[in-house]
Amino acid sequence: MLRIDSVEASEILDIRLAVLRKGMRIEDCHFEGDNDSSTCHLVAKDHTKAVGCCSLMKKDWSENENLSYQLRGMAVLEPHQGRGVGAELLKAAESVVRDKNAELIWFNARIGAVNFYQKFGYEIVSDEFEISGVGPHVKMLKRLLQ
Repeated sequence: MLRIDSVEASEILDIRLAVLRKGMRIEDCHFEGDNDSSTCHLVAKDHTKAVGCCSLMKKDWSENENLSYQLRGMAVLEPHQGRGVGAELLKAAESVVRDKNAELIWFNARIGAVNFYQKFGYEIVSDEFEISGVGPHVKMLKRLLQ
């Protein structure tokens, strides 16, 4: 049974390392803003085992959009991919953002994950760009209707 919980950043670093920062050090898995009071970290647990995670950081999309959150570190352990874990994390993330009275989620999506996000109504809003040491990305966003 899958459960989504809010946790401290330290509880999801191993998942970030295994999925997003393969071959790097655990120190490379800390993101700027992880410890901000407005940041929310979600973990997906299959029974008691953590199998996926994401973080939501209050960060303006643009000067005209001051109530938005950036989704960061979305990751599902390989043996659990394709089983709906990412979908459940994304639904929970959207719920958290709505509860904070924000209307927009945005993020830098890895090229290989773009189709996944498009299935949930996210749109590409930039040209492809490179994040050093991580790979090609595009910016994506979704406006959440209140």
